[in-house]
Amino acid sequence: MSKVVEKIKKSYFRHGNKKVIDLEVHRIAKQESAANKKLLNDLEKQFDPATGDPLYHTYMYTLSSIMPLVNLVTSMPDLAAYRKLSEEQEDLYAPGYPPMSPVTDSYYQWRDLCDLRFGNENLTVMEILIEMASFLPMNSGVVDIMKKMSESRMGLYELKEYHEDKIVLQEVVSKKTFKVYSSSGYQGKIGQLWYVRLVPPLMDSIDYHAVMTTPYVVASAGVREWEAFFLKNNINEGNLYPFMKYGPSINYWSEFIFWGFLNYVDTAIFMTGFPDKFETMPAHNSFKRTALFEQHAHAAFTKNDFAQIVARHSGK
Repeated sequence: MSKVVEKIKKSYFRHGNKKVIDLEVHRIAKQESAANKKLLNDLEKQFDPATGDPLYHTYMYTLSSIMPLVNLVTSMPDLAAYRKLSEEQEDLYAPGYPPMSPVTDSYYQWRDLCDLRFGNENLTVMEILIEMASFLPMNSGVVDIMKKMSESRMGLYELKEYHEDKIVLQEVVSKKTFKVYSSSGYQGKIGQLWYVRLVPPLMDSIDYHAVMTTPYVVASAGVREWEAFFLKNNINEGNLYPFMKYGPSINYWSEFIFWGFLNYVDTAIFMTGFPDKFETMPAHNSFKRTALFEQHAHAAFTKNDFAQIVARHSGK
């Protein structure tokens, strides 16, 4: 058990039945567990496929239900380092949606809980909550979902084909393929590169992953150019996970989104460039427009994307 969780645990048991924060943690954890139990016991019947995807909604329901516990735990003195770092991140990127910010709420919230490491032990908030489950009244099924959330990461994928109502993505480095549900509703087109977070199925009867973030369509180059980027940075399947989840520096991937922003539609955001070259990112002062940029940027849009962008700029 990590030192920070040991401190939280000692505080939790030290105060016994006094009305202090540890009892509030207990109450919220128990409440959250009970609310999720019914959902997990009957996953496939909880949501009508006509109105939403059961896998996506289960993850989102779990995320929403643990937020009171997240807010309470992150307000503790032992997590001061997290609060400072999280506030700095929010000030830097002002998450929302274009035109205000290309750093979406969906990207930011998952990164803040699952990828943003802080303190001497380099833990994330989700990792701390999972450790706390050993002494809190939390349903084991909920904890299993939290572990899958914690292990998830952003990745770069090529859109390969369509399978009924799902999309097939192939990761650029690992070449692994995933049948996915696009939660924003964006369908894109074959050959696009998507920078997204995938989460795995929760039961055998579900054979696809869910995209938990608004797709970032990377229009800077094709698969070969990105393969060269990963090769140049000595990234292979063996070390891909930490590179994509944490980056070589804390703001590496968020800076790529922020400075690489190109355009947007209601269900997707377009970006371009490479994260190690500011001159390839349109929103950066160092950006240099090239013929190759124009070629890839235009090729990334679908006809519907163009129509929506043109309509927005013409005020229709």
